[in-house]
Amino acid sequence: MISNRHAESRKPLPLRYKNIDAINIILIFHRKKTQRKTAKPTFIYVPILPPMIEINNQQGNKDQDGYIFPFLNGIEPTDSNERKIINAMRLSLDQINTSLKQIANELGLDPELSSSYTRNSYITHLTSELLVNPIVVRKMVGHSTRKDVTAGYVKLTAKKRREINMKLLNPEKRYTAINAGRFTM
Repeated sequence: MISNRHAESRKPLPLRYKNIDAINIILIFHRKKTQRKTAKPTFIYVPILPPMIEINNQQGNKDQDGYIFPFLNGIEPTDSNERKIINAMRLSLDQINTSLKQIANELGLDPELSSSYTRNSYITHLTSELLVNPIVVRKMVGHSTRKDVTAGYVKLTAKKRREINMKLLNPEKRYTAINAGRFTM
């Protein structure tokens, strides 16, 4: 398992191939930031989906030994190399975020698009659109389950509120509309 000593700087984990459970096709790691707050580490289990395999096949280390992505090649994962690892990850993430901003510009998306933005969007989608239980979301993203850090991500639109409330109605019954000329369903 790998711990994220760099969670405070919101940088990617220095993931290694040994973090992959090939039998179950999942990536397993824990955040050191969460470990400090709980008695035991909260492991994050990420199913490796087909698009992730494609990215790894194109961008990952071909020998599948050591780090998953090659930008950390040559840096041993030791405490004495922590600053080198942080700097290499920061440089790589800056390049990724620059590319995301260019893509956002070309597609007319929010110009603030970044890797952090995408993580927040993922959490917002899970909580607001898919209505995944906040405890499950916290576990999925590696937050401790002691406090509700997902509350700020829940943004229910009027359309989503209506969709939720409509599930409470009997689908077999025809309801009378209020002010038939204005409000019909």
